[in-house]
Amino acid sequence: MANWKYKIDVKAAWQSTKVGDMTIAAFAAYAAAKLKALPAIEDDNELHDIVEALETIAGDPAPDVEWFDQVWNSLYDWADQVVGNWNDKMCWIRTF
Repeated sequence: MANWKYKIDVKAAWQSTKVGDMTIAAFAAYAAAKLKALPAIEDDNELHDIVEALETIAGDPAPDVEWFDQVWNSLYDWADQVVGNWNDKMCWIRTF
């Protein structure tokens, strides 16, 4: 089992978005706020770029789903990176 340096919980908002109760733009704003609260935001340019992209999506009244998916996949790639030992990972993102 991985040892996660950080954890964020976006489960409720993720589920609300999946069923259509929350827009992609609103979810992007919610996720960006969660990520901005991580200490890593101060010195991690990759995370900073992901947050900026999510904030741009949040400001778009009709964001492209494929664009969101690309940004979200970048976030997963960032989160899954090894930090230290082989089982030390960056961030657990709870969506279910």
